[in-house]
Amino acid sequence: MSRSKKVLMVLSLTIVLGVWGCAQSSSPSSGSARLRELEAKSARLDDECKTATAARDQARKKVTLLEEQRAQLQDQVEHLERTVKDRDELKQTLLQRTAERDAMQAYLTQFSRDLQNLATKVDQAANQVPASPPVTATPMPILTSPRDD
Repeated sequence: MSRSKKVLMVLSLTIVLGVWGCAQSSSPSSGSARLRELEAKSARLDDECKTATAARDQARKKVTLLEEQRAQLQDQVEHLERTVKDRDELKQTLLQRTAERDAMQAYLTQFSRDLQNLATKVDQAANQVPASPPVTATPMPILTSPRDD
């Protein structure tokens, strides 16, 4: 055998033994274990992502609901503020009308007293004046103008 054939044979044998040795090593099993770990981690992360997405969607719904409630409450506050303003205006008007009524009542009471005093004075004056003979009216002669005939 020639030297080159010997070298080729040694090389071929080395390659075959190397491939066979690599195939027999425990590395592939540790690679598959690592692969299983990564798949489990990926599945766990997917579940966490789904859970987080569901929580986010639920939080968005809650935010929308709270915004609607806030808008309703704001409308109620505005309505109540208008009601309070109207109530205060009515209260002020009532106070003014009450004051006007009280002033008019005081005026009418005083007017009634004045009328009673005046009636009393008229009665007193009528009682003090002596009865005088009744006044009779005398007819006046009718004057006619002379006619030219």
